[in-house]
Amino acid sequence: MLTPPVPDGQPRSGATDDRWASVGHSAHRDARAAVRDAFAQLDAPGELTLLVVFAAPSFDRDAVAAAITEVAPGTATIGCTSAGEFSDRGCQDGSVVIMALGGAGLRCATALAPVIDGDARSAAAAAASCVEGLDLLESTVMIILADGRGIDQDDLVRGAYDTVGPAIPLVGGCACGEVLQEGAAVFHQPASADPVLARAVAAERSVSVAVITSTGPIGIGVGHGFEVLGEPLVVTSSGRDVLATLDEQPALDVYLRRHGAVGTPAGDISTDDEAFATLAQPRPIGVARRGRVEPRSVISCDPGSRTLQVGAAVPQGGLVWLLEGDSSTALAAVDRAADEALAGLAGVPARAVVVFDCGARRGLLGPDGIRAEVDRFRERAAAPLAGLYTFGEIARTSGSTGFHNFTAVMLAIG
Repeated sequence: MLTPPVPDGQPRSGATDDRWASVGHSAHRDARAAVRDAFAQLDAPGELTLLVVFAAPSFDRDAVAAAITEVAPGTATIGCTSAGEFSDRGCQDGSVVIMALGGAGLRCATALAPVIDGDARSAAAAAASCVEGLDLLESTVMIILADGRGIDQDDLVRGAYDTVGPAIPLVGGCACGEVLQEGAAVFHQPASADPVLARAVAAERSVSVAVITSTGPIGIGVGHGFEVLGEPLVVTSSGRDVLATLDEQPALDVYLRRHGAVGTPAGDISTDDEAFATLAQPRPIGVARRGRVEPRSVISCDPGSRTLQVGAAVPQGGLVWLLEGDSSTALAAVDRAADEALAGLAGVPARAVVVFDCGARRGLLGPDGIRAEVDRFRERAAAPLAGLYTFGEIARTSGSTGFHNFTAVMLAIG
């Protein structure tokens, strides 16, 4: 169930003279009714600039798109399916969250591009080109939402960076289906007065982007909450989402040995899926990125090949660390992401906050931790909040890399 309305003093809508935001959240079981209900909750003092929609994959996604067209035809819209949705009102599986942004101080451009033959880089570059027709204001950010199946998700960042360069930060994430990414989809509706063009679509194997430019500041924060264990290891063999050898030894054997799971009374737990999942959930692999160590979740193992399946690519030839965390460190990551995002506003109150949170964190947090996490996000935001659980997150504020995993990313718009 959705939790009660936000505490006193925490607005459902945020506004200045030229910028405003509002959020609606519905757990209605019918897709069209959920979209209509969430849209009806919006407190929109003026013309809509952009809608951001997060919807459960259990809904008929074409019905979600059709309902968006019904309630807001021709309004620029992006969105995706998610592994859980949250807002000012709490967290709910099987729901729809809609954030509306508007005001003369906010402008946007959106685009949708198909991923052809797994070429996510070209698709992201093409979608990002929508910025070319936008008159940029004081601060600008690009939101990237994608179907991440069958691609190197780092290519989403590389492709957008190819087009916009270092000046525009990137945030976002990959859509989730009912089981991992199966059935994932993104949503897009162009801003158009033409009734033929002014229609929302739900698309597979595609990238949906929105460039938001504002007269106010924009802040981005990232947190994961894992700690490094021991000395680094060299990735001597890896493939897409598969870690084969570390220091010339089978990756699974090294992983189990380092975590003390070999030679125990339980024996080699790699043949027990449940036992291995219990071990691996709070113990991702850490990759080196620009002076940071970033987690990559360990999803499963192959006892025959002695390899690990990981949540994102681990580059061959690089260094990795074993990491460890728990529900308390995962909650601490919320504060880290919020501190960084809100600091980017330089004292200006947040008007809107969007959170891209890894679905893998849900298992680490558990039901009570998920409620605590969402409560912490909305308390720190003190502004309209829309969030989702993703399959990989994007936050590029410097350099040309910015794909994350097992991480919480906060976008704050002042």
